[in-house]
Amino acid sequence: MIGTSIAHYRVTEKIGEGGMGEVYRARDTKLNRDVALKILPQVFAQDSQRMARFEREAQVLASLNHSHIAQIHGLEETEGTKALVLELVEGETLAEQIFPYYAELVEFYHSYDLPVVLHTCGYTEPALDLIVDAGFDALHPMEVKAGNRPLEIADRYADKLVFIGGLDARILEGGDRDRIRREVTDLIEGMKARGARFV
Repeated sequence: MIGTSIAHYRVTEKIGEGGMGEVYRARDTKLNRDVALKILPQVFAQDSQRMARFEREAQVLASLNHSHIAQIHGLEETEGTKALVLELVEGETLAEQIFPYYAELVEFYHSYDLPVVLHTCGYTEPALDLIVDAGFDALHPMEVKAGNRPLEIADRYADKLVFIGGLDARILEGGDRDRIRREVTDLIEGMKARGARFV
């Protein structure tokens, strides 16, 4: 992606990722400024629900005007790649800004011999090292529909975290009991095979 262009925005570096895409620094070649491009992965572009969510996000951002919310400059598409064009806000990373306080909080509860469970929403894989470093004991949930891969997470963190959840909500919503039974069995057996603690 780096070195390519979406419309008149030249991608220069990756600065983050989340459940709905990756975020890049890009140069607006018309206005000679840096912007943030939130790019929806091509595999998600085939999913009508994700596309609707992505477009709703753009519309909601366009309706907001607040100094603590990045401004949206547009929604672009080039050769099937869709991107939100956002104001680039420089500053501290999540690791620098939030996780030191998480570590203090976890340490406080651990001083009373209490385990600490982090309830998350969305795509957490990029933050897992920070979650472990902060001292959390468990992760709940591991949303598959947001892009998390519970068994791959367990491969890396089975000795460090207890896992809660990890079923794909779309399968549960489908109501197919045989498929639900297979998915639950596969997840539990996969966790056992990895020596993971799973609730």
